[in-house]
Amino acid sequence: IKRQIGLDKNQFEGLSAPLYKTGATFTHLSAAAGLSSPLSGIKNTLIGIPRSIGDFGFMNTMRGIKHSFDSLAWHEARKKGYLEYGSKTLELETVGPTKIWNKLTMANLFRFNFMTQTENFNRLVSAKAGQLYFAEATAKIRGERGMFKMGTNKNRMRQLMEDLWHLSREEINFIEKTKDFSAPEALEMHSAIQNKVGHFSHVSSQGGTSAIMLPLWMSSKEAKPFTLFQRMAMATTIDSYHNFVKPAMEYGNFLPIIRASMAH
Repeated sequence: IKRQIGLDKNQFEGLSAPLYKTGATFTHLSAAAGLSSPLSGIKNTLIGIPRSIGDFGFMNTMRGIKHSFDSLAWHEARKKGYLEYGSKTLELETVGPTKIWNKLTMANLFRFNFMTQTENFNRLVSAKAGQLYFAEATAKIRGERGMFKMGTNKNRMRQLMEDLWHLSREEINFIEKTKDFSAPEALEMHSAIQNKVGHFSHVSSQGGTSAIMLPLWMSSKEAKPFTLFQRMAMATTIDSYHNFVKPAMEYGNFLPIIRASMAH
């Protein structure tokens, strides 16, 4: 938690500043080199949208794409912090020789190769698709009739909510057992859960590299400069295990991995 909010300072940090600055410059150069192609944004879309289909289904993702044509949706996404989430958690705007020079360089590079535009699009689409998928899972866990068939195993629905959206047992019980969501306290709790679902929908499917989401050593000041792309890959690997491999191994549900494979 201290590392996540930037309070993990140590007594030798001042002495090691030149070393950290050298590592930060390496991070900056590797990011620029690895993402310098003008086709990076196209590749980003061809990875992100199939992952959304794998996690949330084809129709939900298509509805998410339709949602992206609403200007109010972009305003809401900006307000909730979805936009440019990846570059912020990778701290790509704070790792150059000077912060001003680096911010201008990385911002221009990511606009040139369409990484900023496509990342924002992917996250907006997957957040909406995830909320639609959550509505289906909620109907199943409550024993209600949903629009699509997801299977009727309530344990599977609970595991899905825990792995994909990181809901606590208390939040899952609330979703499953609350009879009326319109009561003031229930409405507030339900709204908070919906916001959490939207956040983790885009973090799970499009990647999130903040300290709290990955093995702790990866975000240390010593390792961070040399694990830029490894952190991206680890976030994708964790999502693949929880949402593609685990359903097949534990519940015999091969649909998510088939959806992802067909989409890719």
